[in-house]
Amino acid sequence: MTADSSGSTWLMASFSQDWLRDACAESQRQGPDHRRREVLFSVCLVESYLLEFVRDVILRMDVATLEIYFPPDRRRGIEEKFKDVLKHLSKDGRIAEPPAFGDSVWADFVRLVRMQDDLIHASISRPVQMPAENAPSMDLFAFDAGWAMRTACSLLLATHQAVKIDAPTWLERPQLLPQEP
Repeated sequence: MTADSSGSTWLMASFSQDWLRDACAESQRQGPDHRRREVLFSVCLVESYLLEFVRDVILRMDVATLEIYFPPDRRRGIEEKFKDVLKHLSKDGRIAEPPAFGDSVWADFVRLVRMQDDLIHASISRPVQMPAENAPSMDLFAFDAGWAMRTACSLLLATHQAVKIDAPTWLERPQLLPQEP
């Protein structure tokens, strides 16, 4: 799918099930390359799902209103965006309440995002000694296969629980997602 000049085609695309399928497939394999991809795909799942959930479920495809929660001229990391969007939706009375951002589910998600940042921004490959606050937050062998995917799904499921809206079955049981040929 390609975007037209306004970008509206991309805005209507849905990728979260595909990101979950990719993360699930990587979680079934062993090795640092599979953990790396699982981390990246899991964060992409949360990024895509947030937009799709708001667009499809909360706003019922009201794309014009979507710009209130996802301003096209504002770029934010997923941690900030996730918090801001859900708090804004709650303030506007569109959801019951945002999830707790101080619990272990959120802490695990922040750790996952830090891992992704380390991978994407190449901080794990720097050959020089770094100050402790800038040191990479991850070791690709330090967590179990499936941890990244479970972390992303746990955050999304906790969000559904907080806003009192049932989660889709494919999010609750990713192993039931049909595999691509």
